[in-house]
Amino acid sequence: MTCRQALFLAVPIALSCGQRPAGNDGRLPEAMRDLPLEREKSLPWISTYAGSTCDDPYVDGPRLSAKIQTPLGLALGPDGSLYVSSGRVSRVTDERVVTLAKSPWEAPLPALAVASDGRIFVAAGCLVYYLKDGELTTVAGQPDGGHLDGPALDARFGEINALSFDQKGALYVAERRYLRKLENGMVTTIAGNGTSGVPVDGPALEARVHWARAVVAVGSRVYFSDQDLVRVLENGQVTTFAGMFEGMLSNGGKLEDGPVAHAIFSHITGLAHHPGHGGVLFVSEGDISSRVRMIQNDLVTSLLTEYGMADGPLSEAKAAKPRGLATDAKGNLYFADAFNCRIRYIELQ
Repeated sequence: MTCRQALFLAVPIALSCGQRPAGNDGRLPEAMRDLPLEREKSLPWISTYAGSTCDDPYVDGPRLSAKIQTPLGLALGPDGSLYVSSGRVSRVTDERVVTLAKSPWEAPLPALAVASDGRIFVAAGCLVYYLKDGELTTVAGQPDGGHLDGPALDARFGEINALSFDQKGALYVAERRYLRKLENGMVTTIAGNGTSGVPVDGPALEARVHWARAVVAVGSRVYFSDQDLVRVLENGQVTTFAGMFEGMLSNGGKLEDGPVAHAIFSHITGLAHHPGHGGVLFVSEGDISSRVRMIQNDLVTSLLTEYGMADGPLSEAKAAKPRGLATDAKGNLYFADAFNCRIRYIELQ
């Protein structure tokens, strides 16, 4: 069986090997997409950075009239451009959206990372690709998946959901039951014992990883999402950093902000970090809910909570299934607003 990737147009989002992309239904009617707001800004403020509507799959051009079908992965490159993965890999500059490559068999690319030297990697299904000269070349994995460490092209992955580079150029891979690392042409498992069930902390290779969906490398730490948790790998140990596993079930279906140990998330789909103000971790939840939150000084705070499409102050803004996240040098946040087919921008500074 060959490895294929399922487009997430139902909740929960499930990306698995052996599946082809589904259709492009399930998005907001155009009538629900509010007109731009023209009034004095009071920060924080959410605006559309790129993209317009979902009626045509892909249209390059001026960034606010371009069309980006179901953006998933997001990264800020060393050139200051945003890079977006969907059924294509695109560069978003201050002026335009430009397609760099089409994904194999027009499949969605849920994972994208850009190295400090500008190298662009994406992943879909069980394969990791490198983008060069408009072509995506497989650099790790086998089409039929599995789990095997070793030389990159012999290694096997399961459902790859996210990628992140560290400062040294090592690539971290979040797949369903494991965290993996690609460095110097070799793939190694760095966390997860391969079993399913309630997440268990402990020594990295003994820890249980239930569903890793997002990853971000920060110095000696690797943060990753595990369904409703933010966990961290450091010094060979996996610990829970924030959240309560399936906390909604014991809280009447409600999500909660507050101290990290008591906060309640739902199916985390994106992570990003900014070193300012003592370190800020941003979290997106794009399955059951449509939230964007921040974690700072061990407190979780919601920035965006409502489903829909509206720019403006945080109290009025809405989004539809936020996925990949990226921060700029000032600590402002970009996110892939998947079901609105747009890249949105939260101006915090």
